[in-house]
Amino acid sequence: MTLVNQLTHEGFIKKTKQKRDRHFVLTNQHNLLILTIHLNFDKSYALLFDQLGNVIEEIPLKDCGLDTENLINSLTSIVLKLSDLLNAKFQNILSISFILPMYAEFQGSFPSPSTFQEIEENLEKKLRKNICILNPSYSAQRAFFELKKEKRENALILTIHKEIGLSIVSNGKMADRRHFPGSEFGHSPLSFNDKLCSCGKKNCLENEVSYSAIINKVNKALLDGQNSVLKVGNISIDSILNAAIAGDQLSIKIFHNIGFNLGKAISVLIQLIAPEKIMLISDIYRAKDFLSNGISSGLNLYCPFFKSENVIIEYHDSNYKNLFTGAYYAAWDKTFYNQLKLMN
Repeated sequence: MTLVNQLTHEGFIKKTKQKRDRHFVLTNQHNLLILTIHLNFDKSYALLFDQLGNVIEEIPLKDCGLDTENLINSLTSIVLKLSDLLNAKFQNILSISFILPMYAEFQGSFPSPSTFQEIEENLEKKLRKNICILNPSYSAQRAFFELKKEKRENALILTIHKEIGLSIVSNGKMADRRHFPGSEFGHSPLSFNDKLCSCGKKNCLENEVSYSAIINKVNKALLDGQNSVLKVGNISIDSILNAAIAGDQLSIKIFHNIGFNLGKAISVLIQLIAPEKIMLISDIYRAKDFLSNGISSGLNLYCPFFKSENVIIEYHDSNYKNLFTGAYYAAWDKTFYNQLKLMN
């Protein structure tokens, strides 16, 4: 029996009354659950979704350390702890998504794509659940795509946080990045500062426009004696944003320069991919007035006007809980991907 027939038979989905086309919608007759787990080295959190995408339980995870040397046992242990907390609900879980810490936080021990695939397969055998392993950038991009329903033929979703992420929307569909293949835009050699990146290479864009890069630039400027309301050693992205919005000239200058470097990088994307729209998702959207001026300057210098004049650039907030929404949709993808493999 195919998955669609089985789910219809058991009441999880039902046919609509369309005369010409057959459509299926999820029902609330049964609880078909998706478990999403966001793992960090300091704290972790889990959300349990029903089949309609509603959050039915939030679970803070205590004493769930992530052992990067033995991810399979570490992730299995976390799931088993959750199974004890969830009791009977665990039996109804169809898929589990793990959102791992960002690349830089692994400090050189980040597994390869093939290793991630092996980990997923081993976990699926151990736990008898569909397993999906994601990074925060892809989770945020996927959530934004689904929630905004961006169906342009050709668009880019760019996330800026501790790392730089990129997803490509082509023919109204977002490219699949399971196991993190491709689109490592943050590690493109678009800088000339000769700094060593967390990936082990030099001159990566991430060293110019990530959160840590912004904080480092402000600290360096303060140590060089530049005036600011900010003080060395007590700086965060929020404090820099607040200072810029309040009119602090150093913070404004930093965000303008960040925008310029982004404009240079975006000009490469425009000339390679020719997107209709670029959506920038980050907390630094609050400084978009200063960023946009810098991006325009970078585009004017590095991109032919006839290429960039019709490209729309939007700025959006990065909502922490949207990571779980992206993981929820990725889990459904994995579920039906596995079913298609069985059918073929």
